[in-house]
Amino acid sequence: MAREEQEMCRETNCQQGQEAPPEGKMEEAGQEVLEVLIQEKKELEKVIEEVKKENEILRTAAASARADFYNYKNRVERERERYIRLAEEDLVMQLLPVLDNLDRALAQPDNTEEQNIREGVSMVRRQFLSVLEKVGVSEILAEGEPFSPSFHEAVGIEPVEEPEKDGIVVFELQRGYKMADKVIRPSRVKVGKYVEPQKAQECEKDIVNEDDQSKA
Repeated sequence: MAREEQEMCRETNCQQGQEAPPEGKMEEAGQEVLEVLIQEKKELEKVIEEVKKENEILRTAAASARADFYNYKNRVERERERYIRLAEEDLVMQLLPVLDNLDRALAQPDNTEEQNIREGVSMVRRQFLSVLEKVGVSEILAEGEPFSPSFHEAVGIEPVEEPEKDGIVVFELQRGYKMADKVIRPSRVKVGKYVEPQKAQECEKDIVNEDDQSKA
């Protein structure tokens, strides 16, 4: 009886040994699984990094496209405004001679019979100038102002005996105009030049002598 029990125990131990693998093999299998997981993790991290780079490239491209479109839009708007301004300047330049004629009419000596006509011309001039002001046209100050080559065109020198009038515009031959900050026609003026009273008289005598000689 004891012998049979020993045989049964031996068979039981053999069966248990076949079903349960050795501990070394279990550790090896676990290590392989861990290595596979680590490799998959690395590959996933690589994919994520590539996706991040692609997203950054797309964001940069989108920002660049927005900036290009914004610059293009601004450039088109500036060009449109420039063409409009050039067209307005061309129109104003064609209208200025009309305004000059109105100024000449108003500069004529007063005449009682023509007073009503002068008042009518003056009203037309004010209306005309008001229309020009709506597109940014304004008169350039000249007479009594210091001469400035940016706004005035000197067509002559006028001797003056007052030192404070030296370099000052003393006479305006043709009115100048500017459009916004751009001069579209400078004022044609005479500029004062200070001379001592005695020299001024000599200059006047020379002018009189030249006139007499030309008449002779």
